[in-house]
Formats: sequence, C-alpha cells, structure tokens
Amino acid sequence: QDNSWYVRNIHGQHKGPLSDGDVIEHIRQGYFSGQEAISRVGETRWFPITQYPPFFDALVESLNQEMYQVKDETTEIQGDEIKE
Repeated sequence: QDNSWYVRNIHGQHKGPLSDGDVIEHIRQGYFSGQEAISRVGETRWFPITQYPPFFDALVESLNQEMYQVKDETTEIQGDEIKE
C-alpha cells in the first residue's frame, strides 16, 4: 500500500503530498538527507524520516552509493598522481 506524505526539512519548509516512491526517489537524488520529518497526509503527528523502514533503507542505500563514489574518485585521483 502506497502512502501519501508531507516532508518537512530542518528549515520548516514542507513538500508534498508525495507517494512512497516519490520520497524514495528524492532520497536517491540527494534531495532528502535523513534529517527531515514526515507526516502522513491527514495526520498531525510528525516523526523522523528514518523511522519509516522503506525510507530508512533508501537513505542507507544512498549513503553507501555516496561512499563508493567518493572512494572511486579518490582512487582515480591517486592513480593520476602516480602517473605524474
């Protein structure tokens, strides 16, 4: 079942309503960092985005991807330095 969410960033700005898929896509694209709060449409309670398992999993996956990218870039830089 797909939910609809409002997402609030650390500056208090709201985005939504967004589906689960929309939120996950925003996480993958780096728009959401894990510091946001979420609320289901029609509810008044806000809670950390990391407490909803699909979003937590997407955030972890996104962080892992970033770590691999940084590692690859570092390796390329070191490779260039060695060649020079």
